[in-house]
Amino acid sequence: MTWEGFPINSKCQRVSKKNSKESRLRALKIISEIRKELKEKYKFIHKLVGSATRNTIVKDPDNHYDLDFQLILTHNSKNELDDPTAIKKDFLKAINKFKKLNEKVEDSTTAITLRHRKNNKNVYSIDFVIIKGLNNPSEIIRRNGNNLYTWNQLKDYNSVFNKFNIMTAEQKEDVCNNYIIPRKCKVKKKPASEQISSTEIFIQEINNYT
Repeated sequence: MTWEGFPINSKCQRVSKKNSKESRLRALKIISEIRKELKEKYKFIHKLVGSATRNTIVKDPDNHYDLDFQLILTHNSKNELDDPTAIKKDFLKAINKFKKLNEKVEDSTTAITLRHRKNNKNVYSIDFVIIKGLNNPSEIIRRNGNNLYTWNQLKDYNSVFNKFNIMTAEQKEDVCNNYIIPRKCKVKKKPASEQISSTEIFIQEINNYT
């Protein structure tokens, strides 16, 4: 059996937009809740990024997948952006407040991750990263060795995204179905210490393809 030109099996399954609808709606719901919760201090826009925007989401061997969102702080909250540690704590507290009983919130180096479980198994996770969009280039909150958070310049991959954007529909389908997805499946089978991010895979495969 194939799905858009790529074999489906129990170990590596592509997740369609339809099948990821639940997680997308959940993400939008919690974003709406934290926006209301933090409206007196922060104004932000949200942006779905990563694999979901290219329809290249893949489940891992445990049948779990993830979505990535940027929460981009705007100029209306500029007076509240001097303390990234406080900002991260505020957003972490808000997300924890609105999590469901079957959800767990984790704080990592850059992201706040909401894990959604069913029958004691992780079904999907949503990663939220906080971006300061006032500068060019933008900056992202990252934890340092002292367990404090600082603003760090966001890596600029615009040249790679531009290469992808100017491709024909047929080329995009080819590179996604026959290069990016198989590479992601191969990487997901490796030990965690040997895996690379979906962004790194995308960059490498687009550069190799063009």
